[in-house]
Amino acid sequence: MQKDIEWLADDAREGRDTGSEGYADSAEYVAVQFAAMGLRPSTAGTRWGQQIHFRKVTELRDRTRFSLQRSDRDPEHFLIDGDFRLFPTPEFPSVQMDNVPLQFVGYGIDAPCAEYSSYGEEDLTGKVAVFFRGAPERVTGTCGMFYASNGEKARAAGRRGAIGALVLFRPKDFDAGNWKRLTAAPGYSAMNWLSETGEANSTAPGLMVLGNLSPDATASLFEGSALSYRSLGEAADAGKELESFPLVPSASLKLESTVEEFSSDNVVGVLEGTDPVLRNEYIVMSAHLDHIGVDRKRLEQSEDGIFNGAADNASGVAAMLETARYLLGKARPRRSIIFVAVTGEEKGLLGSEYFAKNPPIAGGRIVFDVNLDMPIAQHEFTDVAAVGSSYTNVHELVIKTLEKNGLQYAENPITVVPVLFASDHFSFIREGIPSIYLTPGFANGGEEKFNDLFFQHYHQPSDEASVISRPDQLARFAHIVGDVIAAIADNQATPSWSSSSGEQSIFSTGR
Repeated sequence: MQKDIEWLADDAREGRDTGSEGYADSAEYVAVQFAAMGLRPSTAGTRWGQQIHFRKVTELRDRTRFSLQRSDRDPEHFLIDGDFRLFPTPEFPSVQMDNVPLQFVGYGIDAPCAEYSSYGEEDLTGKVAVFFRGAPERVTGTCGMFYASNGEKARAAGRRGAIGALVLFRPKDFDAGNWKRLTAAPGYSAMNWLSETGEANSTAPGLMVLGNLSPDATASLFEGSALSYRSLGEAADAGKELESFPLVPSASLKLESTVEEFSSDNVVGVLEGTDPVLRNEYIVMSAHLDHIGVDRKRLEQSEDGIFNGAADNASGVAAMLETARYLLGKARPRRSIIFVAVTGEEKGLLGSEYFAKNPPIAGGRIVFDVNLDMPIAQHEFTDVAAVGSSYTNVHELVIKTLEKNGLQYAENPITVVPVLFASDHFSFIREGIPSIYLTPGFANGGEEKFNDLFFQHYHQPSDEASVISRPDQLARFAHIVGDVIAAIADNQATPSWSSSSGEQSIFSTGR
């Protein structure tokens, strides 16, 4: 395992950015490991790689414009970075809108699991939706975490015909440091995968542009409308419902981008199941192979600018390879198992989304996913978290398997990121496929080890192979993951979402 991590996280891979030569070399490395251990390529062909075509757009900042128009005065023009940011999408690399109506829609949330909608019967056809970040007090927990994301809000607005969305800070939530970080990038880039006909996958159909406004620009936005920016903020802070209403000004904007198209592979290996029926029900084990590449400016200044991604996620890929070796040394499972090293996770879970929507298998279906992403096993762990397990019918089976290994089941201990939605298992959840994220727990010193690695090395050039101090524990974790996968693969009942889950709109029907 240490050899796998050292090879994948070597400077020669240049951070394994999606579409880069370093990523392609890493994909070839994983394919060679799959072949050597005796897996077979997917049933879609003899290639180990599932090729994905991508489109990347990068804004041309000097051509970006945003202004407000009113009938009683000249247009009010705003400054990029100081007042606003606009973000292109791969579906619409260049956009121009003139005098487009603006509609405030509260928090912009559609949350069936909380029986809450900001919209009612609102029709936003041809309008730009304007909404606050966050969620009202009644939309909480897993439900709130999901539907309060900007991505879900954009989808909700797009479903109602909106052609753009402006995301606003509530007055009390604005932080100058956050705005500085938001506007620090020299040129925003966005990516998505392309269909067989060359069309960019749409995350929010019909939505042509997303943007953020500063508090000063937001105050101008609400000037003359039914409620001011300040009064809306006070109402939100008091937990009051925020009504939808049209804003007085209209908006004009212009956004141009460069366009680049390239390809990158998911790497897929299959362990065939033994049961003549159940082998067509595939269990997926996923781990993302890509990382965030190189900072050329740092290199030009003779600084370390290679983001090696040893913990994130060479360690997860190495653990997946070790799990595959471990399972190949045991009796073959009843269900088939697909091992997939996915691309584009750091770009928005793109490789796993493509895989989940276009599984390279014939005559079968995916029924479960087990995902590894940055498993931090730097200590002799005594517990394991299986995030998402409690929403499935295999939850008790997972707990029993951990107990057989002398381990306690832990609830999700990670609070710095919304784990359930933050890695590739979520792509399967979107397709209605039960999925879990496995990671060592925080007991027996695990929290300290997690914090040390996460806060010092996550997405930093210092995330090198040397930070993985206990490969023996990572191997132990990989074998336990193998036992969990084998238990699910051999279980007679097909994995499913639990009928007792309260978030049925997220977990049972797909997206």
